[in-house]
Amino acid sequence: MALTADRRDYKRAFQRHLHVYRNWKIHDHTVTKELILAYIVECGLKYLIMENYQLFVVQEANSDLSKVLGSHDFKKMLKEVGWNNYRLIPFKTKHGETVEPERYHEFCRYALEAENVEKPVEFNDRLKEIVDELEAVIK
Repeated sequence: MALTADRRDYKRAFQRHLHVYRNWKIHDHTVTKELILAYIVECGLKYLIMENYQLFVVQEANSDLSKVLGSHDFKKMLKEVGWNNYRLIPFKTKHGETVEPERYHEFCRYALEAENVEKPVEFNDRLKEIVDELEAVIK
């Protein structure tokens, strides 16, 4: 069972992670920076969903929405906020396993390598676009 985070916690996590990401001193690609990027998107989307539904804690959500908020599934969260224009395309690890959007944080956490090194870069580019949109609406 996950720890309880309320709407303010998600907003604060979005803002703090974004600050670290934007002020990262190492300019090259690092898996740790990309993991932070994934959490920026996750926290920002969860905050936005909770704000849209006027929920203070996840436990106030109905069953279906609670499943979305309890997941790491970017696609479901994007759908919930009506941002269906982002294509997060799954890719394969060097071990041949598929990295679906809801498993991307694991790919980063374990510093896995992709079969095609360009695919995670493309995935991250979409996440950066989502972050820019989140930053525009979360004040």
